[in-house]
Order: sequence, then C-alpha cells, then structure tokens
Amino acid sequence: MPRPTDMENVGSTIRVLIADDHAIVRAGIKNLIDSEPDMHVVAEASSGAEVAALAASSSPDIAVLDLQMPNVGGIEAIKQLSEVAPEVRAIALTMYDDPAYVRLVLAAGGAGFVPKRAVHSEILDAIRTVHAGRTYIEVSIGEGSGEFSPADLAVQSVNADLSKREIEVLSLSARGYTANEIGEKLHLSRKTIEGYRARIKEKLGLHSRAELVRYALEVGLLRPPSTG
Repeated sequence: MPRPTDMENVGSTIRVLIADDHAIVRAGIKNLIDSEPDMHVVAEASSGAEVAALAASSSPDIAVLDLQMPNVGGIEAIKQLSEVAPEVRAIALTMYDDPAYVRLVLAAGGAGFVPKRAVHSEILDAIRTVHAGRTYIEVSIGEGSGEFSPADLAVQSVNADLSKREIEVLSLSARGYTANEIGEKLHLSRKTIEGYRARIKEKLGLHSRAELVRYALEVGLLRPPSTG
C-alpha cells in the first residue's frame, strides 16, 4: 500500500516519491536518498496506479519510477503524472538500457533515465540534475564505453554540418541549460547562444526542445561525463 514517510517537514530539501513493485528495491532506494542531506523520500508506491494520487497528496519535487510495474506501468504512470502534477519531474529507474525506452520516457513527459545497473552516485546525480530543471540520461549507445569526444560527435553529425561550437550548444541545450547559463559556460553572450540555437534547429530541421533532446540522445550527446 502507498504510504507517506515520516519526514514531512525537512526544510527545503528535494522531496522524492519512489515507485517500484519490489519492497526490497524501494527500501534500498529510500535508504540511499534519505542518507543525503539535500533530499528525502516523502512517499512510496508499489504500483504505477498509485503514483498520481500519491503525488497529489505528498507534493514531491521528483518521482523515481520503475518502468515495469503491475496494472499501470512506468511509462503510463509518467503520462498520468504529467497531466495531474506537471510540476513533478519524473526519472525512470529501470533494468532496460536501450535508447528506444529513453525516447518513450521523454515522450511521456519524463526528464531522466537511469538503468538499475548504475552506481548509487548516478541515481543521486540524476535527482539533483532533474530537480535543477535539466535532463539526465544514462544509457549505453552503440558499442564501446566512455564519453564521446567532440571530434567523434562532429563525425556523427557531419550530415547536418554542425560546427564544434554548435555541438556544444546543442548538448547543453538538450540537458536543459538556459541561454544565459550556456553563455556563462562558453563565455559568450546570450544573443550569440540564441543565434547558435536558431542555426542548429534550421540545420537539423528541428522545432522544439523535445526534438533537440531526441536528436542529442541518438548521436550520443546526452551520455554523462566519465567519472574516472
């Protein structure tokens, strides 16, 4: 049965709802999250059907959901969440490690995707990143491992004739950074960044941020940086 947790008045920390049909998995995720000073679990669901109602009663900032749950699966739960509580940002935590599932999650309104094989630090990074208004995707794309270099990415995007700088702007835009934030990172003006964004969309034939995210995912731009 769904239940609110006992930590309802913990400052301004990130409020997290977790949904998984395995009690032992929920317990592990809860212990991981509650051990962090800047986040805590406010509610738990054992099926996707419980997520929307729990979100309405517990007011989480983030929902971490398994994709495979009885009755209502994670994708449908994310869709319902986007309709009932659009302010809650959803992260899929799943056994699947496939870009096709990432596209389904993003199309449903999700903002993050983390395979269950990920280390604990990646789950926590995903929660903080998504809470900051950005997109977090951890998935294996193609063969090999590690981060793509700018040169590799330029080769993959050669048909669109994107410059190295345009690739950087595309990557940061897909992750949810604003024009001001990208400008600060790249030491460029907001107007310049907006110009890059316009050219990128024109070259790629894209019209929305969702389309930018899908494209960035397909060419490997959303893989998180290597940690070692």
